[in-house]
Amino acid sequence: MDGWDAGISTDVAALTPQQRSLLLDGWLSPRMKKMLHLTAELEQGGFDDSAHLFRRGEPTALAECCGGFHRLEYIPLSVLQRDPRGIFRSFHDGYASCFGAIAALLGRNQIPTPGRIEEEIAVNSQRYDYGKFQFYLRNGGRIEFALYAVIQITQNVLVDGDDGWEYDMFQSDIEALPASPMDRRFEAARFMCVERGGGVVQEHTGPFREVTLYEGGGGDESEEEDHDY
Repeated sequence: MDGWDAGISTDVAALTPQQRSLLLDGWLSPRMKKMLHLTAELEQGGFDDSAHLFRRGEPTALAECCGGFHRLEYIPLSVLQRDPRGIFRSFHDGYASCFGAIAALLGRNQIPTPGRIEEEIAVNSQRYDYGKFQFYLRNGGRIEFALYAVIQITQNVLVDGDDGWEYDMFQSDIEALPASPMDRRFEAARFMCVERGGGVVQEHTGPFREVTLYEGGGGDESEEEDHDY
């Protein structure tokens, strides 16, 4: 399959027919799906804690947002600086809706792609504010930022034990599912959800060091950017 490295193709080919039958869309293992779903659900909830930064109809200065806007570091600084006045609540809530849509799709055993995420938000007005989502997109936001965030955070949890949630807290539920060589193939998740999923591939996927270092007028240009992929 174009875009897959030899290791991924080898892993899929080495699976037994029974193991392959458990993969969603031919690549997403039960354990990775569970972890991605956990991440998306928990990250969506995290936006409730950063809503207090905003006042109705007024922008909040970017420097203030950097102190608490949930997962802001997965949005490039160039996007966040587009409006010199700051960031509006609608941008915050539109970004948050992407995480909720990712969780909803995974909960229905669907691969989250940009098109499916947008459709999920558009047709479920009782759960999402499509106007705020459109505001987020008009002001430089991308669905891909949230997708990359969910995948990277999940990878961090599996590798390091925690990044917003602790693997140990859900270990028994995760490991009750069948193990697969695809459990750690996060490069496959990025490729299938974004590139194969019809999205715009980002050269850097965050977290963006220049966002976390932002103080007032700009990023810390003396520091070399530090990107995780």
